[in-house]
Amino acid sequence: MTSHTDATSKSLVELGPSAFLYFLGHERDPSLLTLIDADLSSVSARADKVIRVDDPQPWILHLEFQATWDGGLPRRVLGYHGTLQERHGIPVASVIVLLSRRANSTGCNGELQSETPLGLPWTFRYHELRLWEMSPDRLLNGPVALLPLAPLTNVSPEQIPALVQRIAKSLAGTDQPTAEKLWQSMLNLLYLRREEKGMADILPGLKIPDTSPLLEQHIRDSRAYADKIVRQEWEEAARAEGRIAEARSAVVRIATKRLGSPSEAQLRSLQSITQVDRLEGLLDRALDTKNWEELLTDQSPASE
Repeated sequence: MTSHTDATSKSLVELGPSAFLYFLGHERDPSLLTLIDADLSSVSARADKVIRVDDPQPWILHLEFQATWDGGLPRRVLGYHGTLQERHGIPVASVIVLLSRRANSTGCNGELQSETPLGLPWTFRYHELRLWEMSPDRLLNGPVALLPLAPLTNVSPEQIPALVQRIAKSLAGTDQPTAEKLWQSMLNLLYLRREEKGMADILPGLKIPDTSPLLEQHIRDSRAYADKIVRQEWEEAARAEGRIAEARSAVVRIATKRLGSPSEAQLRSLQSITQVDRLEGLLDRALDTKNWEELLTDQSPASE
């Protein structure tokens, strides 16, 4: 996760640990809950938030928020889970909250399978929530710390202005510092949807009710930050595309000298390869293959 959304998600848990027990359907009195990050030593620097729940049988809730794709996340959560259980000696429930479609991964499905040469295979089970698949109602009707997550649920860009008005009504009785913190958090998280069709029209004109000058400045800063991130992502994509085009051109140049000119079909096949490492592999093999067909066939996904 980017540090921006990482800090935002953590701050919401700090603001209302009990809100996230409610969100998960395990409502508890706040007096039973303790944030225990400081107990985790090296783990606390990486795990998102850890809550001790003092039920008759105490247990730990480990929350991990993710805004971008990370195929190694379930393995890391397994590491956190094991360390927490070993250090505290009580059961641990690990929950991955995927904040954005960009974080979606078929490998994040609630189970991590493990094969071993010795003994039987085993499975680590965790909970995973995809916010964009959920209704906003539970968030809107729950504790105020959950409100900033509501725009990441299953609502269209056109529904967001009305959703913001509902959030404003829910915050009407909240003290000003807390309300401003929640509005700031909502804006930080809402920009995770910036690339969706229609959001470019919604975000610039989004009205936050009863804003103070400080929050209005934060709104401007948040939009500037989001614009900066978009530019950085575009520039990185452009650089990556440039590297791909350069590597593909080198393959054509080198292989043509040895194998002759490629056919149109072979050029299309080469054009479909968009990984720099695969194209570099073709360069290495171009000196050993007998023809274009052999070069490209051996590099197809089916042969890997």
